[in-house]
Amino acid sequence: MKIRITVGNQEKHEVEFSWNQFFGIAKIFVDGAIIFKSKPLCVSEIGQLAGYLDKGILRVAQQARDIRNLNLFREWHINVGVAEKHKVFFVKERPILLAGLRRHKFYVLVDGQLVKKT
Repeated sequence: MKIRITVGNQEKHEVEFSWNQFFGIAKIFVDGAIIFKSKPLCVSEIGQLAGYLDKGILRVAQQARDIRNLNLFREWHINVGVAEKHKVFFVKERPILLAGLRRHKFYVLVDGQLVKKT
């Protein structure tokens, strides 16, 4: 998934957000230069799974209760511009079931205003 937007009125910047759904890596580019790259999502999921392990047995009941507490949204934000500053938010909403195989929703907000939704 790639999203490109232009930010600014007088001082324009090309901002690109890319999301690799297979590895769970987000990248943000401003004017072609990478300014952010996340760790693979599986790293945090492995840590979460380790928390469910109890003496080698997966606590299924605890995991079922924790499904209610799943974080379905993930967000990244950057500041863009020197003279004309803008705050850009990228928000990803994942499906509850089979998230690795299904389409995620993305929202882009500039200075608190929704500018793009996929």
